[in-house]
Amino acid sequence: QPYQDMATLPIYARAFYIYSEKLDFFTEYNYSKTRSMSGDSNASLLDSATHGVNFGAQGQLSPKLSGNANIGYVRQVYDSGFPGQGSLSLGSGLQWTLNRKTAIGFNLSRGFTPSPQGYTMLNTTGRLSLNHRFTDDVSGTTYLSYGTADYTYADAAGLGTRSSTMDNFGFGADLSKTINKYFNMSGGYNFSYFDRGKPTGGGEAYGRHVVRVDLNGRF
Repeated sequence: QPYQDMATLPIYARAFYIYSEKLDFFTEYNYSKTRSMSGDSNASLLDSATHGVNFGAQGQLSPKLSGNANIGYVRQVYDSGFPGQGSLSLGSGLQWTLNRKTAIGFNLSRGFTPSPQGYTMLNTTGRLSLNHRFTDDVSGTTYLSYGTADYTYADAAGLGTRSSTMDNFGFGADLSKTINKYFNMSGGYNFSYFDRGKPTGGGEAYGRHVVRVDLNGRF
């Protein structure tokens, strides 16, 4: 599929109910409008609008558990006349403090994402991480992640839609050291494995290795 220039306008509205000093409840409405900049999207799902409603809570949920979590419904509507689609939407960012040096984090998200290829991607991603501070100036993180992307796209004749799925699994580790009050150095390794099935049979699978070293300065 050829890539197209695209523009997206997101709009969010959120209302809070302060239950206590440590806990808030909220509801939010999300709207996002996506447009092709090339003007050639008759057989594409790129020109679309996304509507989402979420309900959730955030704050200090217990003496050791903090973060936020929400659940809702999201729907994608296409300008080209193809039937829209809806799905459960999820979001969370939870952290459980084991002790003053170690914490476990969990993140989960699910929602639609536009693609410059004219696809609609329904991404579901979960990540489990372990954070530990070895010394006052050295800390590290290890994590495992799993995700799946469900693709919906117009077929070659533009008469309907087709779909495929790509799964990905990843793990990695990061280490960060504070050199002084101005500089921080970090590095890490990440491995991701992607497995994509195709509706016509066959598929593709590949792995990706990333090694990085960063030096950050603040003045």
